[in-house]
Amino acid sequence: TADDLILAIRGEASPAPAPAPVRKAAQVSTAVLSREDMVEVLVDADAEDASATVMMTPAQLREKLQEEDVSAPKPKPTTRIESPATGKPAPHRCLQIENLDGCAMQVWVAADTAADEVISIAVGSALCLPVDQSGTIEGWYRLTQNGKLVPLETPARALTGSGLGVRWIPAETRLVELTVTGGGKDVCFSSAMSTTVPVASLLRHLIRWLALSGSGWCLVAEGRVVGGHRILDDLLGKGVLALVLRQAP
Repeated sequence: TADDLILAIRGEASPAPAPAPVRKAAQVSTAVLSREDMVEVLVDADAEDASATVMMTPAQLREKLQEEDVSAPKPKPTTRIESPATGKPAPHRCLQIENLDGCAMQVWVAADTAADEVISIAVGSALCLPVDQSGTIEGWYRLTQNGKLVPLETPARALTGSGLGVRWIPAETRLVELTVTGGGKDVCFSSAMSTTVPVASLLRHLIRWLALSGSGWCLVAEGRVVGGHRILDDLLGKGVLALVLRQAP
């Protein structure tokens, strides 16, 4: 095992194997919706008194979504609003950020780039992509200033002065209640999800995994669309996290 290998490298004896503990949902390996996992689906979600839950494979869930026709008509393309004034590109900022290992790094971003997007831009260039040897995400980063978390919507133009750094957000696995809604009946199911997968990646995976048609799909929490640079850890509170997957009006 990996533990035996580490002990051998250290020159220590391998202890007697202990019985494998029973793992809860929050202790399972951090992975997003394994294709082989069963998911718990709420049947007749619009009638709570008569609703029931059944276990389905991903293939069965996709069939149910097709039967319920959750994909709304493809939204019409909207006209992009051009930036005012001269039409020149937004001024950029060079942010001096201290990495986790104490080294300084430079990240160039547009002045109106929000703090959560600054991290997305930095990952893969100035910051390492936080995955293990199997490709499983181990965590994510959040921007700090003078040791305090920077609000996620703070624009780069407001990040003046020194003291910028990053904080490590370790990955956890949480049970998420997901409701897929569209032109037909809503379909609800629960699944374990990583708390540090960027929402843009999670959304893309859900669309492909559930074989949803059309465009404009988004994740909604508490009535607000969740931005693609957020992670589920940004949304966590008490109790089970509830999300809605729907198409933009």
